[in-house]
Amino acid sequence: MFLGHYLDVTRHKTLVFWYSVKFCGYVLYRALVHDLSKYRDPEKSGFSLNRDRLKKIAYNDKQYATVREESLKEAISHHHKVNRHHPEYHKRGIRDMGLIDCTEMLLDWLATARASKFGDVFVSIDKGKERFDLPDEMATILKNTTKEAKNERTRQNVGRRNRG
Repeated sequence: MFLGHYLDVTRHKTLVFWYSVKFCGYVLYRALVHDLSKYRDPEKSGFSLNRDRLKKIAYNDKQYATVREESLKEAISHHHKVNRHHPEYHKRGIRDMGLIDCTEMLLDWLATARASKFGDVFVSIDKGKERFDLPDEMATILKNTTKEAKNERTRQNVGRRNRG
């Protein structure tokens, strides 16, 4: 009597596992090829010549905007044209991005925030909300995902009901 149920659940779990492996495999592939364009010109020259300046300023402050306009315009334009994890790559911005694109974008923001002494990924998400017209729900999902990624205890509580 219960055998059919157990077989159905096991088949379902197997398919979820299979799609999870495929999804994670593609995310790992995207991590491997992430920002490869920065190894070639015009990005290589633009970013390497401005490396020291960029390390001393916070993302999206006035100095950052000046460096972007004066020294990095060509490099950044090229970068956005060839890297689909940037909303500028897509005709309709964030609305044309898939979950894997958004995942890579968030991981990019996390890594950038961590590498900068001025970095704060939550500020980056808020700036991204303004800059890319992120819907409120999307910004909330990005913030919740960041909290999960930073909280080791979350992994221990997988499958447990949130009572708080």
